[in-house]
Amino acid sequence: MPSSASDKLKLELQAAGENDQTWGAKINVALERLEQATAGETTVSLQALGGANYTLDDTQYVKGSGTTAEAHRMVLNLTGTMDANENVIVPARTKLYVVRNNTSGSFTATVKTSAGTGIAVTQGTSALLYCDGTNVVDMLAAYDLSGDFALPGDITPSQITANTNDYAPTGLSTATVLRLDTDASRNLTGLTGGADGRIIIIDNIGSFDLVLTDEDAASTAANRFALAGNATVPAGGTIALKYDSTASRWRAFGGLSQGDIGVTVQAHDDDTLKADTGDTLTEKFTTAHTAASSSSNAVTLSFANTPKRKTTLTENITTVTISGTADGDELQWAITGATGPFTVSGWAAAGLTIEWSGDAAPTISLSANEYAIVTFTRVGTILLGNSTVNFGVA
Repeated sequence: MPSSASDKLKLELQAAGENDQTWGAKINVALERLEQATAGETTVSLQALGGANYTLDDTQYVKGSGTTAEAHRMVLNLTGTMDANENVIVPARTKLYVVRNNTSGSFTATVKTSAGTGIAVTQGTSALLYCDGTNVVDMLAAYDLSGDFALPGDITPSQITANTNDYAPTGLSTATVLRLDTDASRNLTGLTGGADGRIIIIDNIGSFDLVLTDEDAASTAANRFALAGNATVPAGGTIALKYDSTASRWRAFGGLSQGDIGVTVQAHDDDTLKADTGDTLTEKFTTAHTAASSSSNAVTLSFANTPKRKTTLTENITTVTISGTADGDELQWAITGATGPFTVSGWAAAGLTIEWSGDAAPTISLSANEYAIVTFTRVGTILLGNSTVNFGVA
């Protein structure tokens, strides 16, 4: 009976009495393959493939060199300048792989079986992947961190001396923490290097504000911040960002996305949130008004990410829709108009009852350069509303 291949690593299984005088050499080849499967590395070049799949060599039980028996190696080192998204095809049998994506070219490298789903490995990172015989899965996708947790990869780029679009400091591809400083208050309109779930921590180590501008068209769409308002990181402050690949945007997490707040700060001056005494706020906490524009005589006031909204009237408003509130919220809407007169009426909040001071829902009338302030307090499913109008501006 001739030799056959083992199910997983395709080692040579010799038949009884076979390979007289050569069986020892064949055993050595099998042992070398076992070594490759546990500690071997192979280079997979994705240089300018034009979108063609790269299928790993799967030669059975021979001693090879170069690309021979790539599928049996533990480590796949992806290299080359990519000119299109590429798939690296592995055999559909159980196997553990460490994949290092050292490619360039801003395209996606996905490790998968020919018919199954796969995992995209971000450029400049490594991944521990497992083929279950059908699909390739990420072994660390749902890892439970029960011990100490650290975010490695700090970089301290050159000082930012101008408002910056599509920020791409040297070393960003392998960094987690960006230690930034500026020569004055500067804007960042976008950050490159986004990949699904990637986390970036920005520490402001300078003496001036660093402002992450919300949905700023000065940067490429996929590099922009989705923050529901500009986020100001003051001197000594920190903001945490996570990349949302569905929306192709960087988002703040941990409740840090409100506009113009000293976010996650440990600074000690007014108008910032002081966090060095547990959960007690020991200094003033202010929030800027976030714009809410009207269209077709209607305006939607979403308070999901900010307690203050502002509208500059350009038309009469006949429908005001309030959303994004929570029990206990104290909310404010500032209304003005450079021209006028304009009126505001038609109040509604889905799932809530609005009760007004004086019982009747107001119709607010404003002349040019006048202001009105409308406040809401949510108590359970009731919004308690009150309006103060005709603040004149000289």
